[in-house]
Amino acid sequence: MAIITALITSVVTIYVSSSRGKIDARLTKLRAELESEAAERRAKFDKEIAEWKAGVDKDAVERRHTFDERLAGLKAEFDQQVNAHRLEIEHRTLFAAERVARELMSHDNWQWRSFKIIQAHLGGFEANELRKILVRAGAIRVKSNTGQELWGLIERNKGSIGAERLAPDGGGGGVEIGSFGERIIQAPVPDHEIP
Repeated sequence: MAIITALITSVVTIYVSSSRGKIDARLTKLRAELESEAAERRAKFDKEIAEWKAGVDKDAVERRHTFDERLAGLKAEFDQQVNAHRLEIEHRTLFAAERVARELMSHDNWQWRSFKIIQAHLGGFEANELRKILVRAGAIRVKSNTGQELWGLIERNKGSIGAERLAPDGGGGGVEIGSFGERIIQAPVPDHEIP
């Protein structure tokens, strides 16, 4: 009986070994099939994610471009409005300065005003800028015998056009000498206007 038991044990061991080999082969095959299917699904999923990401990136780029264009347009419009406002204020200041300069030189008592007095009344401008304002206001410039710069409206001093010097004569008037010393014209220059 020990032989039969050993024989049965051998047969069962061979059968189990054979079955286990088949089971292991099947499990390996199933595992390979599952891994292959999982790899295919993973590849498909990765491809879909990549396509979706590319679409999102493309949409983001298009939106960013549209946003940048709108922002640039708004910035340009804002800059234009700021510049227009700045120019309006600047021109308003210049027009007001021209009006004040004209009023100063239109005073009944003074045909000529010294640059020093005009500069005192119209502060805030550099000397050459103030001279430009005076020219725009319709003024001409002459020098006194002492070299002082005098300004007067051209419409009130037409006889002085071409003159280089205007000298006080001590009587509240002034003697203007032409550019070549050829003509003499009387023009009132108040003593307190010429320091």
